[in-house]
Formats: sequence, C-alpha cells, structure tokens
Amino acid sequence: MDTKPQKTNLWPDDLLSNPPSSPVELLRTQADLLSKLTQQRLRGEIVTRTEGDMCFSNVHTSSGDQKVLQLKRASMHSLELRLPTLDYRYELLWLGHDPAKEFPVVLGGAALGDQLYRVDNESELIDRLRRALSSSHTRRVIASLVDRTPDSKAS
Repeated sequence: MDTKPQKTNLWPDDLLSNPPSSPVELLRTQADLLSKLTQQRLRGEIVTRTEGDMCFSNVHTSSGDQKVLQLKRASMHSLELRLPTLDYRYELLWLGHDPAKEFPVVLGGAALGDQLYRVDNESELIDRLRRALSSSHTRRVIASLVDRTPDSKAS
C-alpha cells in the first residue's frame, strides 16, 4: 500500500487557456504582418535579449510628464527590419520591461524620433505602435529597403 501523500494540484484548470496578449506578442504580430505585406522582400524580426537592471531617464508618460523609469533585469525586444538579399538589419524600435510583468514598458527607437515613452497598458501600446509604424520615418526606411530588393526592380 502506498502511504505517500497525494500531490494536490492547486493551479486553476484554465491557467493558460486564455493568456493576455503580451507586448512582445504584439510586436511579433506586426513583424509577421510586415513580412507578408512586402511579400518577404523585407522581413520583420523580433530580437530579444535580457539586460541587467536598467534606468531610463526623460521617459515621456501619457500625462505628458517626463520621468525616470527603472527596470530590474530588463527584457529588451527589438523590432528589426531585415533585408535578406543584402544581409542587412535595421532596428526600427524596441521595448523593454520587467520580465515578471507585462507593463509598464519603455518604448523607444528611430520610429519614435529616438524619444522614450512609458506605456502602462495594451491600449496605450497599440496607440503608440500605430503612430510609430505609420510615421514618415518608418515609411521612408521601408520604401528605401524594399527599393533595394531584386523583386522591386522588376515591377
């Protein structure tokens, strides 16, 4: 007879059945869509790295203030545009966050005019990304890169 106590599972049955979308998932979706929109001539890729503790200064908040934001063991995710024919990469934007939390995130990069923004929730992130991805800078970079692909010369 087995006298060991039975292990009790206290985790909810639906623990991972409907996870919220994370900031990096939102970036990954946009990277995949860019690849499809350009018929793979330009590829959107997410590059992830883990940094140590990071402190960002002059971070714009939704209220218009500028603050300092500290992240412990920051996870950094870059949206890079890759031109496979030339083996060229361009970092369009990046976001950083505490790996144990989805928000707040710090969003920065060339598509945001090299400004830093604190984003506290998904709707703010979608709004900020929409502006960055439709900016004149982003449009110029994408047009320039796509123009350098062999397929674009034939059309």
